[in-house]
Amino acid sequence: MSGPVAVVVGAATPIGREVARLLKEDGVPLMLTDINADHLTVVAAEMGQTGCAVATRVLDVTEPEAWVRLFQHVEATMGPVQILVNAADFDPGHAVVGMSAGDWVPTVAINLSGVVYGLAALAPRIQSRPLPVSIMTTAGQRTEDGSHAPSYVARRAALAIADRWAGELAADGVHVVASHIPASDPGAVPALVRRALQPFDRRRPLAGSHALKPADS
Repeated sequence: MSGPVAVVVGAATPIGREVARLLKEDGVPLMLTDINADHLTVVAAEMGQTGCAVATRVLDVTEPEAWVRLFQHVEATMGPVQILVNAADFDPGHAVVGMSAGDWVPTVAINLSGVVYGLAALAPRIQSRPLPVSIMTTAGQRTEDGSHAPSYVARRAALAIADRWAGELAADGVHVVASHIPASDPGAVPALVRRALQPFDRRRPLAGSHALKPADS
């Protein structure tokens, strides 16, 4: 399999780390990003020194220009970005009623705006070249007591935007596979990674340009 370049955002989160590991096993060159440089170093070391290329870059997802610089850097040093995994997450651990304005600012900035900024920076690069693209976005965790509700609802809005983004690009002839990664079901990650890789493997037929939504997301 000739590896498309994957950018894994929030690579130090449990889901980001697992997706990165599975992509590397498939020989996909990786750009790992996270806000925490120390955690990023640990994850990169876990990936090992053999096989496909693994690079790292600190990224603040709440800065739109940082996304632009990231994609410029990846294209200049590794090649076109064809897989984008957005696993960056902020969970204040409160129910919605208990949220202060100070809690809402990072919750929305990271879980919603960060996803939107990444898609906005990637879109013109996709439209300028006839290459398939896979985007994977974590769906947030839904609990009965509502303790994760703020991050969950912010992420749901981000997923709706990602789906619309993929649909509009598909209408323009760009092949996009959009997947939701359920935080409550880590066991679903391998199948979602295989689906994300499908457009780049000539041994498999291309999947449709649509979003895969787990039942519990």
